[in-house]
Amino acid sequence: MRLISIFLICVWCLAASCSKTPPKVTEPEDTDAFVIPSGKMPVIRIVTQDNAPIVSKEDYISASVSIEADDGLVEGLECNIRGRGNSSWYNAEKKSYRLKFEEKTSLLGRAKDKSWSLIANYFDKTMMRNELAFQMSRMSSLAYTPATDFVEVYLNGSYEGVYVLCDHLKTGSHRVDADYLLEIDVRAEEDDIKLTVPHLGQPVVVKDPDDISYDGYEYLYISRFLNSVDELLYSDMYASATVGYRTLIDVDSFVDWYLINEISKNNDAILYTSCYMNHSEDGLLYMGPVWDFDIAFGNVNYNDNDKPEGLWVADASWYSRLLEDPYFLGKVKERFDFYYSSRNDLYRFIDAYADYLKPYVEKNEQRWHTMDKQLWANPDVLFDTYEEYVSFLKNWLERRFEWMKENYVAL
Repeated sequence: MRLISIFLICVWCLAASCSKTPPKVTEPEDTDAFVIPSGKMPVIRIVTQDNAPIVSKEDYISASVSIEADDGLVEGLECNIRGRGNSSWYNAEKKSYRLKFEEKTSLLGRAKDKSWSLIANYFDKTMMRNELAFQMSRMSSLAYTPATDFVEVYLNGSYEGVYVLCDHLKTGSHRVDADYLLEIDVRAEEDDIKLTVPHLGQPVVVKDPDDISYDGYEYLYISRFLNSVDELLYSDMYASATVGYRTLIDVDSFVDWYLINEISKNNDAILYTSCYMNHSEDGLLYMGPVWDFDIAFGNVNYNDNDKPEGLWVADASWYSRLLEDPYFLGKVKERFDFYYSSRNDLYRFIDAYADYLKPYVEKNEQRWHTMDKQLWANPDVLFDTYEEYVSFLKNWLERRFEWMKENYVAL
């Protein structure tokens, strides 16, 4: 699929309608089902070579990892570690990390892989906004949601607090099962392999395959493919079911990705940064996976995204165009009703996770003392207790659902 000929790329738009299999919508079997961790939170101990500090998000250093969980102790896992993140790396005292093992390794019972992330959640005092968004993703028709486990981390003997051990986003049968993983990212770096798409406005970084080159067929294919999507989307026939954008994208994934980010009013989701797409072997472009919700669900003090009222992602380039199509808008309204009808399940999810996390968050607070601090990007509200921050999140989401329910009929 990757090595498709230039000829086929050029005639893609004509062949698309007869060569694509309609996307399959997978409804969750039990939309209110969720699993809250039980037992003691696993502990990850990291010791770097010579106890060296982790000072770079580009350069790895050697480390040894041990994991204590209810089912036993695993010691002596050799890996490399570096910092990770964008704003969080530079603005947070508590850092996030990337782990990379020499061999594929199973952590906490998950499928073996070399790459993992430790997410600090420093700016989210509830420590559950990412997990809440991932739960919405698990309820959706998106094919993949990153697997997560809350863990306590010790680095060179020092307690570093509560983290989330999370899949590093990459292609693979147990990760994003696609042939290309792409990120719309305003922060694209000089050595990233980037695509330019006229109406997106931000660079599109090819995250996988990681051995792609500008002069290779793979780059030529995916560049021309994305530009074909863009051209169709802004053509006079864009809404046509047979020759329009629907021949090149998986509509259901675009709808669900949009709603998860719009309901949460995710500040970066205006196709700005941390917005992922993937190209599957069926020849379609999918949105997802969802990612990075620490300044979502009202947890930001600019762009009016602390307020539960108003649309946000709807104004983003491709989405503003998609929502002009009555077919796409109808799919959005229909799918919003699904999320709205599941809202009580999400409120219960918040309550249950708060009960589980509370004692660990209190221990984390002894290390970082953030509850009464005005951190970067947080809204201008401070509370004394963890319960009050959780209540703010839950109340914000309730008000967001009701505003969207009332106002989506006007779209």
